[in-house]
Amino acid sequence: MEITLKLYGNLKRYAPDKKEDARVAIDPATTIRALLLQLGVPDAQVWMSAVNDTVVEDSTALNEGDIVEVFEPIGGGDA
Repeated sequence: MEITLKLYGNLKRYAPDKKEDARVAIDPATTIRALLLQLGVPDAQVWMSAVNDTVVEDSTALNEGDIVEVFEPIGGGDA
């Protein structure tokens, strides 16, 4: 099955062809965590994941046609 994967910021270096948006073939019931492990994305570089515009846990199983967005931690300025 296929999903659309969007890795933002520095995470796009782990995407196929190093592009922010990619179509990715995965096995049925693959979780976000399993997908990111396959791509070599370190846990510490992931802040939040969303599927079809809804924030989800990394244990969420993916379905055909899902749009998966993965965001890196964002640093801020001084308080």
